Amino acid sequence: MNIFDWQLAPGFERLLARRAHELHAVLGTRDALVVDAGIAVEVDDFKDIATRDSLATVSAAQVERAAQELQQVLAARARLRDRSFGECLDCGEPIPLARLSAIPHSAYCTDCQSVHEQVEAALPRH
Repeated sequence: MNIFDWQLAPGFERLLARRAHELHAVLGTRDALVVDAGIAVEVDDFKDIATRDSLATVSAAQVERAAQELQQVLAARARLRDRSFGECLDCGEPIPLARLSAIPHSAYCTDCQSVHEQVEAALPRH
């Protein structure tokens, strides 16, 4: 049962579109920065190698997070179009407006999100 106030939809669409644009920019510039860094930096010693490896790891993690968030933002925009926005994908209950205002791409109510986070935390890391 979706009780989302559809008069708010244009505002959420603008928020989601802006965030999608920001994430596309992050993902679009990452490879250029890595290539530029690889060409411009001479590795003098093991400390330089370690620093470069750390930066590459951080950059890869940031790109992965940005890609995941972009997927969530695009899915939220699709839910706006099919009018299921604001409805928890697991239990079907309404997602509180305060949660949607804070995280417009929220797909789950707070209770279901907690379950997802617990399951994810229990999964082995590579």
